[in-house]
Amino acid sequence: MRARSLSVVTVATLLVAPVVAQEFRWEPVASLGINVRVHKKLKPVPVEIGSNQSVQSLHLRARFDPESSQQNIMKGTQPFRWGMDVLAFDQAPEYADKPKDQDEVRRRAIEKRKYDAGARNYEHYLKEKLPGATDREFRGHGGADGTEVKEKRGVPAHTIWEYAQPAELDDGTKFHWYTYAAAYKLEGREVALAFSWPIFKDEPDRKYLDIAKKMTTVIQVEESQSSAVEANAEKDRFADTPERKAALEAAVASIRGIDGWDYFTTPAAIVLYSWKPDSNKQAKALKAAEPVAEHFTAMQELYRETFPPPETMPTSYPVVRMCYERHLMRLYGSPPVRAESFYNDTSGEIVITMDGKQSPESQVAREGWYHYADQMFRGAKLSGWYAHGFAHWFGAWSLHGKRWSFEPDKLRINGDDGAKKAFKSDDQPGLKEFLNMHGDKFEESEDNETAGQMRSRAYAMVDMLMRGEKKLGGSWDEKWSQIVPGYTETMLKTKSASKANRAFDDIDPGAFEQAWAKWATSQISKK
Repeated sequence: MRARSLSVVTVATLLVAPVVAQEFRWEPVASLGINVRVHKKLKPVPVEIGSNQSVQSLHLRARFDPESSQQNIMKGTQPFRWGMDVLAFDQAPEYADKPKDQDEVRRRAIEKRKYDAGARNYEHYLKEKLPGATDREFRGHGGADGTEVKEKRGVPAHTIWEYAQPAELDDGTKFHWYTYAAAYKLEGREVALAFSWPIFKDEPDRKYLDIAKKMTTVIQVEESQSSAVEANAEKDRFADTPERKAALEAAVASIRGIDGWDYFTTPAAIVLYSWKPDSNKQAKALKAAEPVAEHFTAMQELYRETFPPPETMPTSYPVVRMCYERHLMRLYGSPPVRAESFYNDTSGEIVITMDGKQSPESQVAREGWYHYADQMFRGAKLSGWYAHGFAHWFGAWSLHGKRWSFEPDKLRINGDDGAKKAFKSDDQPGLKEFLNMHGDKFEESEDNETAGQMRSRAYAMVDMLMRGEKKLGGSWDEKWSQIVPGYTETMLKTKSASKANRAFDDIDPGAFEQAWAKWATSQISKK
């Protein structure tokens, strides 16, 4: 239970009609010291950790989404999210004293960069910072200037913003995202409650508009609050620099006030782990999370051993988010269709599922490679065969004591989308086409049924290039040994995947394809 002490100015908001009390409940946003009214079909989900690449993630503090996929708004077979975001716009940081040391200088610099990248308030956010401003159609009584509402019955003064944002599905269906929001000026910041849902007619339907008004036009301000996530020195001990402390603060803020989440730190990452709320399974979840975190730490050494980091490679302190079930993962971020794990290249976060078909260790090794490569190549777009092939290849390694062992990925070899089946298909791309294939072809989606096979082919290629020299004997061409080093060196210098793929120019493509197919379909690769 989280103890609360409500400000006297909000007592009147507790006197709600019985029907409202039945359909809505109060939920804390502990990082902001407020409670918000939430519809019974919505539940809090972790928010994407802030990044300068996304102005929304800089300000997002809480999100309330449908508690199950059955609660989504459906248009034909297309599901749509509806719910409320809580955004905060802090005042410019002010300091009474000069910084005491270099750590304090760096910490303040981080705070200033974050402030400069964001919006000053919700109006600034809508009109200048959030993409799509020119298409945004304001519909409230105050038009584009918002509607001012005075303090009444304990509800602080606020500004109502009501607008529609045009959007279009892949099949050409046009619709609008409709948003009804209230922005409150509280001590030290402005807080906006923004409720959004899709509309397929010119006017918003009354049902969701009523829900939006009931959720956004009331707020409780707490005099004090406690968090469901408790910090302590032991959990925080590896966050020992200003940069790591800032990363930890942002990560913990994404789960603060949400039951069923806790964290710890390791030398390699901030680990957020989860369990079913209202259960006594935290200890079990922690016990399951610790070896996965240890494997992630060990994998950093294997990445560095395989691909020594260049001197210019930045150091980062990533977040590994462990979702106890797949449904929880799908509520967070934008994972690919059918994915059990994903790497969020915007926030630099690794997200895995603890109940997936593949082990959490395999997942974290795979997604960890995407993070390492993202840092190593400074965000450059890699060829699909290289990015995804090595991801699945690293996912097949495991550490037993101090010895690494490679255990071939059975799903990538013999699965429904496995390499064996892919190479027996008549409509597979040739080597040149495969090398230059756009990265989207490797991303699973409802419109891309061959992505799994492309990943399996990439895995088989990388596996052969990395382990084939000893196993193929006389059929191995020494030129193949230079492909991975040549590609890597060129990518680091030019950041151009097409130039890096010239590492294949001097080989015999026919002989390579024959060996590649044999590797993928025979028993050689399984040893």
